[in-house]
Amino acid sequence: PSELLESERMRHLMEDLQDRFSVVVIDSPALGVVSDALALAPYVSEILVIGGVRRTTYEGARNFIKQLSLLRRKPAGIVATFTDPDRKRYSYYQRTGVAARR
Repeated sequence: PSELLESERMRHLMEDLQDRFSVVVIDSPALGVVSDALALAPYVSEILVIGGVRRTTYEGARNFIKQLSLLRRKPAGIVATFTDPDRKRYSYYQRTGVAARR
């Protein structure tokens, strides 16, 4: 897979997609599993990092940021998953109305 992602054919595909669409979203496996995210980094304009609360290790996150910096890239944002919806410290929003009562 990394040979395909780093190929000339992939570069042409990404250029074609960028010409056709205003937004192209590419989802890749976790960096610790495979290196697809790093191979895709040169093709994208922004990188959104998604990490699981109490699942993503400090060391794993640090290594990912280090590898991005080697590519001279910074994440545009971070999304925290596996949060506890009953703990308000993870959100600026509050639950109101019928939907919040479960």
